[in-house]
Amino acid sequence: MQKITPHLWFDRRSRDAIALYTGAFENSRVKSSATLANTPSGSVEIVVLELAGQTFQCLFAGPEFKFTPAVSFLVAGLNVRYRDTQHVVEVVLMAGFWINPIVYSVSLVKTELGDLYWAYFLNPMAGVVCAMQRAIYAQNPTLPGGSTVLAADGYAFYLEKLGIGALVSAAVLALGLWLYHRLSADFAEEL
Repeated sequence: MQKITPHLWFDRRSRDAIALYTGAFENSRVKSSATLANTPSGSVEIVVLELAGQTFQCLFAGPEFKFTPAVSFLVAGLNVRYRDTQHVVEVVLMAGFWINPIVYSVSLVKTELGDLYWAYFLNPMAGVVCAMQRAIYAQNPTLPGGSTVLAADGYAFYLEKLGIGALVSAAVLALGLWLYHRLSADFAEEL
């Protein structure tokens, strides 16, 4: 009996992916399909496939959340081995909200962290949020304390920070996949 259902995230071309997978494996079929409207990614299609007797849930939601699969593999592997992982994740997510530039302006963070300012952008979402702020504001507004909203003028700074976020996401994905594969042999025993 299957206890773990892998979830696969696709950027686009959902029908092509379904046709490819169901055609490549014997005893394969689409078990169910649903579309969710008005999500942050737009319309999201969820398809449950059975491939050679194994159930997979596919999410066709666009490229918005590259960091999500990386964290998912990491947390899934740890949660099977260490049951309290879910409680740690809740605390980390709450802390993550407070260390994003959504709450604090980047100039304030730069002032407070000083030489450790670079570490702030190891959070993959920090670069994304800063780039979105740059896209929204034509002029750099000044806040009541004298600091500004935008981190820098131009675009090079934001592209660099998005690149750092992509590298951190790729590293966490590699770590998550490695850990998931390393612990997956014990999943049946642990569950």
